[in-house]
Amino acid sequence: MAGRLLHLVLWPSGLVGRVVLILLAALVLEFGGSTLVYEQSSAFIPSTEPLDDLAWRLARTERALSALPEAWRDRAARELSGEGLQLG
Repeated sequence: MAGRLLHLVLWPSGLVGRVVLILLAALVLEFGGSTLVYEQSSAFIPSTEPLDDLAWRLARTERALSALPEAWRDRAARELSGEGLQLG
C-alpha cells in the first residue's frame, strides 16, 4: 500500500497533472542549467586590468608632456616610452 501511495504522489494519473509535472521538471532543469552557466561565465571574461593600466599611463604621460615647452616634447616622449607604450 505504501508503494502504491508513493507512486500516486510522484506521478499523477491525469493528463493535466502529468503535463504540469513535466513542465515543472523542465523549468527546474532550465533554471539549474542557466545558473550553472552564469556562475561559470566569469572564467571566460577577459580582465580589464591591462587596459586600465594603459589608460592611467597615457593620461599621466599626456599631462607631463603638455606641461613641457613644445620644443622638448619629442625627446621627453621618447624618454617616457617604455614597455607596452611607445611615444613620439
